Amino acid sequence: MPKKSQNKFSRLSLFLLLVVLLLSFALAAAASTLPKHRPKLIQHKGSSKNISHVSLGAMEYDLSSGRRATKTTSPLTDSLRAFLKAEGKKSLGKNCRPVYHNVVAWSDDKKQVLLSYGCITPSIGMFAVYENDEWKLISPTNQFNEFGTPLCSHVNENRIDRKIAPVCYEVPSEGTDELKYVVR
Repeated sequence: MPKKSQNKFSRLSLFLLLVVLLLSFALAAAASTLPKHRPKLIQHKGSSKNISHVSLGAMEYDLSSGRRATKTTSPLTDSLRAFLKAEGKKSLGKNCRPVYHNVVAWSDDKKQVLLSYGCITPSIGMFAVYENDEWKLISPTNQFNEFGTPLCSHVNENRIDRKIAPVCYEVPSEGTDELKYVVR
């Protein structure tokens, strides 16, 4: 009796081993016949690497009716778009490809804007202001913390409207790393 059960066990083991080997060979054969898939970067017409993306977002629209957004044009928004395109070209020349300037928020008079700026992806905060009949960027961009909140001294020195920077942060005092947020 022990020989018979041992014989059954070895037959079963041999059978399972053959099934596993056959399945392995079948999978290997199927994998070798599938086309090789290599992901490719999506390319827009021309080269997306040399593009300056500018978006004024909702700033371009009149939402006062409450029912529909109407695209508006004004010399101020037109000049902002032209300014940001020119700044984008400068950044492209500095090996920043592609470059983004997206308006995130603006003051009521539309003479101050908060931008989401960046090379490759828009992620850094920066302000642009309209003074003396021209737009200028207020740099450096390192005046924002990792949450996109600006430094209080930066917004106060540059008289940034509370509407586009309602909260700021204070530099931690010496010996502490705790940030203090201030509602302006």
